[in-house]
Amino acid sequence: MKTQFKTLLLGLLIVLTSCESDDNSKSEFYTLNTTVTSNIFKGFSFESLNIINYPNKQNTKPDFIVLAQMNQTGTVLSPFLSQQDLESRFILSNTFSDYNSAKSYFDTLAIVENKTLEQSAFNIKPNQVWVIKTNNGDFGKILIVETKTETVENNTPFAEIKFKAERIK
Repeated sequence: MKTQFKTLLLGLLIVLTSCESDDNSKSEFYTLNTTVTSNIFKGFSFESLNIINYPNKQNTKPDFIVLAQMNQTGTVLSPFLSQQDLESRFILSNTFSDYNSAKSYFDTLAIVENKTLEQSAFNIKPNQVWVIKTNNGDFGKILIVETKTETVENNTPFAEIKFKAERIK
């Protein structure tokens, strides 16, 4: 009986510790798009390193959201990034012709350049590295891996990005 109890306790301990979350278990890639459901949209939070709903019960604002950039005729050109209060938060740090070069730059980027913050990040393309000022005044960085644009049902513009994200320490 004692051996069964110890085995059960050990099994329970393994299950509980494997379910704990920490910053190291965050997703390698995130996907964020323009889909809005029941007046709830999604944005990215560097504090939680996660995609969050907004508005939410905690009244936590995302650091950025994705919108669809369109031309005068309504054609979706690219995704763009903004912040719901339209604050200037975005710096295009660099653009690369291939993912490996962009990832190498992203992995080593540790200092925020002394550039003017822009209100929105337009013309989002793969292999760009963006620096983004967070809600608490710190900075994060994202590497754009993929973009998608289209017009969906009822002529609704749609844009999506797949990206890596980290806080700049």
